This record gives sequence, C-alpha cells and structure tokens, in this order.
Amino acid sequence: TAHQAFFTKEALNEISNTTLRNIAGVYEKGTAPKQFGKLDTEVELPQKRGASKSAKKASALKTALKKDPANIIEVDEANVGFVRQVSPGTDKKKAFVKAQTGIVSPLRVAVFSCKPYDRDSLVSMDRSLSTGIEFVCHDVQLSAETASLAQGCYAVCVFVNDDVDEACVEALSGLGVKLIALRCAGFNNVHLEKAEELGIGVCRVPAYSPYAVAEHAITLMTSLNRRIPQAWAKTRSGNFSLDGQLGFDMTGKKVGVIGTGKIGQIAATILKRGYECDVIAYDVFKSPVIEEMGIKYVELDEIFRTSDVITIHAPLMPATHHMVNREAVEKMKPGVVIINCSRGGLIDTQAMLWGLKQKIIGGAGLDVFEEEADYFFNDLSNSFVHHDDFARLLSLPNVIITAHQAFFTKEALNEISNTTLRNIAGVYEKGTAPKQFGKLDTEVELPQKRGASKSAKKASALKTALKKDPANIIEVDEANVGFVRQVSPGTDKKKAFVKAQTGIVSPLRVAVFSCKPYDRDSLVSMDRSLSTGIEFVCHDVQLSAETASLAQGCYA
Repeated sequence: TAHQAFFTKEALNEISNTTLRNIAGVYEKGTAPKQFGKLDTEVELPQKRGASKSAKKASALKTALKKDPANIIEVDEANVGFVRQVSPGTDKKKAFVKAQTGIVSPLRVAVFSCKPYDRDSLVSMDRSLSTGIEFVCHDVQLSAETASLAQGCYAVCVFVNDDVDEACVEALSGLGVKLIALRCAGFNNVHLEKAEELGIGVCRVPAYSPYAVAEHAITLMTSLNRRIPQAWAKTRSGNFSLDGQLGFDMTGKKVGVIGTGKIGQIAATILKRGYECDVIAYDVFKSPVIEEMGIKYVELDEIFRTSDVITIHAPLMPATHHMVNREAVEKMKPGVVIINCSRGGLIDTQAMLWGLKQKIIGGAGLDVFEEEADYFFNDLSNSFVHHDDFARLLSLPNVIITAHQAFFTKEALNEISNTTLRNIAGVYEKGTAPKQFGKLDTEVELPQKRGASKSAKKASALKTALKKDPANIIEVDEANVGFVRQVSPGTDKKKAFVKAQTGIVSPLRVAVFSCKPYDRDSLVSMDRSLSTGIEFVCHDVQLSAETASLAQGCYA
C-alpha cells in the first residue's frame, strides 16, 4: 500500500495539533512543547542534546562572525540565521531587502494555475531564449486571496480562469508587481481599468495556435454527428450494433461561423474547402480571407434561423455576453448542433438546457463552460459536480464536454511560452512588449487609452501616489511607481521598507510542502480550533533545494 498505514482521521488530527503547537510554541516562547506532556518534539543532534539554546545561538553567532564582519549588514542575535553578507560597495538597504526577500534574479515571475506541462514548457523556452527568468510556480488560481504568493516577483503569469479582479490588481500593486502576463489571448478576467490606474502593464498571447482551436471545434462537431463517444463505449463492451449511431453528411449542410478572427477563418476554411459545407458568417469586422472564399456575411439572426450547425469563435465582452440566449434558441432549426470553443459566457446555459430539452438543439460540443473555473484543469474524479446545470449537461448523451483543451497542442504550448517570455523580458528590459510575429499587438490597454505613451501613464500614477502623505513615503521609484510605500509616523523606515517589499503581514506565515487537500483541510481546521492565527501557503510539490524559494516570506 502507498505509505497509507498512518492515514486515519485520528492520525491527521494529531499531526495537525502537534505541528501547530510546535510552530506557535517556537514563535511565541522559543521552544516547542512536549507532545502529551512527555515526548520531545524538538529534533537535535545526539551530541548536542542538553545544550542550552543560548549556547547554541552563541556558537552559531561565533561561526557567522568568522566571515568578513565589514560586510555584515545586521546580526540578529535572537535569529542568527538572518545574518546577511554583501559585496563591498553594495547598497546596504537594497542588499538587506534582497537578503530578506530571497530575490536573486530581478526577473522573478509567479506562474499561477501552473500545471507540470506549463512549467516544463516555460523552463524549456527560458533556456532557449536565455531570458534568465526565475519561475515560482503555483497550481492554485490567482485571486485577491492568493495574490500574496506573488510577493517579491516582478510579474505574474496567469491563465484563463485566474480572477485578476480589482481587489486582486490592488493586492498585486501593493506587492510591487509590475506586469500581468496572460498566457492566453483573452483578457476578460483582468480588471484593465485598475491595472491602468496603478501602472501595471498587461500583456497577452494574441495567437498561439489558432489551428489547434479550430481543429478541435471540427472534432467536436464530427464526434457529435457520428456519435463517436457512444460507438467507442459500445464496441469496448462487445456491442457492435449500429442502433443509435445514425449521423448525417456534413457536405452541403449550412454552417454558421460566429466570429471570423484567425480561429474562425481556419474553421471556415476547413468547413468550406474540406467538408464542402454551405458556410455563412457573422462578425462586426469583415475579413477579406472569408470573402475571398465566397463566404457570405449575414446578420446574426439569419445564422440562428437557418444554420444546421453553429460554431462560435467570438471574444467574450459585454456586447457578446449570452449572445446565445433563450430568444436566439427559439429561432433555431430543430436539431441544430452548437459548438463553443471560445468562452463559456457567450452561451446562456439555462437557455441551452431548455433548447436541448425541447429538442431544438440536437447536440452541443463544449470546450468551455460559464462556471468552469471551479472544475476545469483539476482532477475531481473522487469528488462530484455541485453545479446543477453543469451536472445536467454532463449527463446528456448528445452533449460532449472537453475541459478547455482546444488550445492544448505541443505547438500551442511552445508559442504561448515563447510569446509570454518575450513579453515579460521586453517590458522589463525596454519598457514595451514586442509584437507577436512582428505584427500582432501583445500589450493590452483600455480602448480609450490606446496610443497613450507609457511615460504619460507613469507620470499619472506617480502623481496619484504623491497625493498620499509625502512625509510617510519611504522611497519613490519614478521608473516603477508601484514601489511607492507608506508607513505610520514613527515607524522604523528600514523595517517598514523590508516589510513592504516582502509583503509579510502575519509573522506566522507557514509554507506547507507535499500538501494534499486533506493536509490543508486538517491544518486549517486545527488552526481555527487552537486559534494559532497561522497563515498557510500550501504547495503540492516536495521541498528541496530547487523549491525552497517557495518558502520566501515564511517564518516556518
């Protein structure tokens, strides 16, 4: 069995109980209490057992002072592990901050919603481009609650379901983050106004592999039509009958393509030239590529009324939110097939379920879902789906749902990493991100702000910062105005500066490694019970020399 002999509720409870008492005891009193009043919890070398703590600290201090004392910034006799050294001539304050935060590379990037394949791709591309970026990878999504994990980082790298709302952007600004680097094309999950106000740049990957997404849409379309999931399940169980497997020829069918950007263009090309469908299109901006193929642009209403298949490739914005609603479904031909590989919010889920129940919608192929953030990119095979609408969709035989994987090809991951790292390095080194393929803008700005110079924006942000009490400003960095810090009158400036840079609010911040959901739940529950006030930063990865930086800013 997989090291599970200890794995009972009682054992987890005792582990959490003793662990939290140990941390709180050392923090508050300098010593950990005995377990059950008799078992030593502090671990020492056999030959050192019995030696007083003061003697051990004196020994450690003596060892530290053997180093060049001229280069020692601060010797903390109570915590000799914090002794720091710098090279001669180094700015002492900056070196002290660097020592406290553990920042070695100025290009330190916190990567959120980071799966093993994301990390591998980014690291590989970093080596290829020699950008020298240090990645701090987190499996959790970025939100206002998890923003503190970006402490000490120049940029955050986020994906489609990270919630970079107003509160989150404010938290990032407070940590000194300068850039939000999206490793996707859409940016509807970022509060652009607040980022603009606080002088945080936003970059994206306009095109990673439009072929991947378009091909996946066609795959869903064909799989629904030819009942591929049912055929696969039947033959595996020895059922080789064709009952229930009847499909239709795609050739000659009318297919409506909503959104004719690069992905929509590729999907339309496959449908028109490959399947020889009768393709019609809708978009606010007409594409010459579409018109050159003889594809006619029509009103959205006509697509809803006349199409046998509808495939959606539009961006999500206020004007397109729930563009497929109850009114639209009521207009559709009976048996219409709907494909959505763009954004879940483009379809009103309730309206789609009603259409499926009324047999107006004959099938739905979805790579996105409006409330997908709680489910997609996670293994919930030992849990269950709480969202009623999502559970109903999953139960229907004429609905295929894939977990936002349309983009997921080797080529796409490679291009995402390439463009993302070039964006980060470009903004850091030159103040601007390069265009993708030499022509696609990667910097995201508010429509009314496009064309405004960066210097003007920085001047505005600096002006806003200086409206605060200037007497309490420690340092104003005009090139990076997000680093403006304030402290209360009488506060030790250096300590406050370090605190501002590290973002440490609770001194009892603990990084938990090899942390599974049951570990986190047990620790949090016991923390509430003991009132130890510990802030946990949980990591699924094991602690090693390579991952030790994840403990930055933590007491234990």
